[in-house]
Amino acid sequence: MSVSDLRDWRRSEWWSIECGVGGGSHVVNGSMSWVPDTNYIKVGTNARLSQNQALEEMNTLRFFPNKTENNCYILPLKFLGFNYIVHAGIYYGKYDGLSKPLTFDLKLDLENWTTVNTSLAAKGGILIYHEAIYLTRTVCLK
Repeated sequence: MSVSDLRDWRRSEWWSIECGVGGGSHVVNGSMSWVPDTNYIKVGTNARLSQNQALEEMNTLRFFPNKTENNCYILPLKFLGFNYIVHAGIYYGKYDGLSKPLTFDLKLDLENWTTVNTSLAAKGGILIYHEAIYLTRTVCLK
């Protein structure tokens, strides 16, 4: 997931949050710095895919076995009252060994943003991307 404010796009900073990765931040392909999601969420389980993917940031994940609770990332947005761009990349990757692609909702401030259905993408190993411009403080997966 990547987040940036839109006050001045030429000087914007991106938070690139890698879900499920352990340890500190790291740079992928010499350009984008990724940080672990542990500072932004306290629920869920980390995992690593058994088969490496072409995009390093898609090799780790956080899944949520408790399907009854909201699983929210709390983002430390500095400028309340400004629009932010939120970019979410999703890849199923058969992390559970069951070959049962998921369907779940993405929410911004608990309002439905989109429903993600990974069944079609899972057959061809395709990444799913969703992007929104929103004034928000949380991103939830339910």
